[in-house]
Amino acid sequence: MTNILENLKNKETISILFICSGNIIRSVMAEFLFKKMIREQTRNYDKFVVNSGAVLFKNSNLHEFTKEILIKEGFKKSLIDTFKPTYLKNKENFHLLVESDIIIVMEKSHLHLIPKNLRDKSFLLAELVNENIILPDPFGTDINVYYEIYDKIKFLIQKFINIMVYYGILLKK
Repeated sequence: MTNILENLKNKETISILFICSGNIIRSVMAEFLFKKMIREQTRNYDKFVVNSGAVLFKNSNLHEFTKEILIKEGFKKSLIDTFKPTYLKNKENFHLLVESDIIIVMEKSHLHLIPKNLRDKSFLLAELVNENIILPDPFGTDINVYYEIYDKIKFLIQKFINIMVYYGILLKK
């Protein structure tokens, strides 16, 4: 991982792709949080292209609990309403995997769904920041479990930002 971070340091544009099973809960939370947190905390946030996608299920809308949490956490409803899940196994979206500088997954099983030739730039979010936190798919549970996942993702994203600041990839305000 150190090598990939060193390589990102000198890039003008950095593409990050967050992945989960259906792109309706966890990867969406990670994308929204990362974008918001780097905008609030850093000076060079505009060098990032941040996306999210699904490697297992094709969906057409965000999960209602995801929408509710993001709105409650201060994200613009208009951004949430216009978000459309991306299925990465489609021909028209596969380029996101290829063009990403770093691919961040929510579960170990997602790593096995990424083409072998792209796995060298693919990491489990918790392992990327040296944490032993599991991010199970909350689909089918109550909203409290969604909030727990949101809080864990927020913690991990903050650690990831801190690591990128340490490596000089992001510049603190």
